Amino acid sequence: MNNNKTKSPFISDLRDLDPRVHITFWLVTLIMVLLLSQQNLDSPNLTQIGKSFGLDPGNIRLFIGGKAYLGTTIVSSIALIIFGYLTDKVNRKTLLVISAAISGAAYLVAPFAVTVDQYIIMRSAAGVGIGGIVPVMFSITGDIFTERSRAAASGVIMVIINMGIGFGFVLGSVAGPENMLGWRGSFFLQSILLLCVVALFLAYGRFPLRGHAEKSLHDRLAEGKREYKERIKLSDVKNILTNPTNLVFIFASFFATFSGGFVQRFMVDAYATHGGISEMAAALFLMLVLSGTIIGDMLGGFFGDFLRKKNRVYPIYFALTVPVAGTFLLFLFFSLPLTGGFAFPQVLLPVLIGFTGAALIEVHIPIQKAMMLNVNVPENRGTISAIIQTSAQMGFGAGAYLISLMGVRVAALLNREHTPFFDFQFAALLWLIPILSWAFIIFTGRRDEDRAAALIGERAKKLEGNDSDQT
Repeated sequence: MNNNKTKSPFISDLRDLDPRVHITFWLVTLIMVLLLSQQNLDSPNLTQIGKSFGLDPGNIRLFIGGKAYLGTTIVSSIALIIFGYLTDKVNRKTLLVISAAISGAAYLVAPFAVTVDQYIIMRSAAGVGIGGIVPVMFSITGDIFTERSRAAASGVIMVIINMGIGFGFVLGSVAGPENMLGWRGSFFLQSILLLCVVALFLAYGRFPLRGHAEKSLHDRLAEGKREYKERIKLSDVKNILTNPTNLVFIFASFFATFSGGFVQRFMVDAYATHGGISEMAAALFLMLVLSGTIIGDMLGGFFGDFLRKKNRVYPIYFALTVPVAGTFLLFLFFSLPLTGGFAFPQVLLPVLIGFTGAALIEVHIPIQKAMMLNVNVPENRGTISAIIQTSAQMGFGAGAYLISLMGVRVAALLNREHTPFFDFQFAALLWLIPILSWAFIIFTGRRDEDRAAALIGERAKKLEGNDSDQT
């Protein structure tokens, strides 16, 4: 498809793009960072927000920390399914502009809320943006990057997701305190940044043709007079949900975030109340450990593409084996007490173990996203990415609630004392469920990839001459 001699297929595929499409890819990633930053923007200032509505400390956690977050999760889950299907059906640029603008507008008007219920409604409405960006992002990724570079591209996207979540926390911490802009000012700033980038994207953005990165379609589409006309049909949903590889990934995504959601929501509180360190130190501790996921995304992307060049099955073995070591490292991490508090060098060993464990567990995610693109035809990729993300969000919420309940019973069965750290150890071992599910992909992955490639090849032969429609 290209004659670029660069060693990186990811860079090569980007360089082969129309310059306007290339810039559009990075504009969309910036929109993604800003949309995801909304999810954590309020986290450093929950008490300030609650007090502005006259809530007492108990109700602050219930309404601002709980109901507002739950509302956003529900809205984003519904939006994911709707926008996922529409991504494969209609103009993707229009969908992204609408969903991102709704989220930006929600955070722009949220500071004007005079009751906590109004605030919850406005914050929840911002979940529409997540519903729009995820399926569109993975849909265009499949049209920009060939199968040889999709793991690296997915790794970049996962790094962007983590950057977005972290940026929201940082922006809220810097701009949100009362002696700075206050929580209302931080919401104004975030929404203005988002809406400005959306306006730039609306004016300049251009998406690639559907199917552009498929080997059998590329040359025909490059002529500019032919169009890949296939769009998702309701009957395709059945095919998506009966694809064995898709089913494994939907299952695995639920349990991957089942443990991750519990750790992220309760680790700071556990270390602050039972670990002998301050809440600020506990938050820093969590950030240091979870930053390992960024390295894991990068490593997964690199090795996923590198190993695929050798043999298509090698990335599957990599995703099945390496994260197992990460699981046991995190189990060990939650077994180490901070006897010296958060003082250096006592804290160095736990941080290194936790950081490495988080990195190794994460490496299978970019490989999963790449295979998701490979086993689905272009007009189904928005829908399957939305379904997988919805499963992940459900796992995040369920894990935060159920692991504590399960931990009590498991501790009783083992005649162990039930502590928050026992729950974390239990959560670490539960990561083995999504990791070991890769054993099924050994048998289904290549077969489903070949089936998708054959179907695309058949459609390539039937392409009709027509003016291209960049949707």
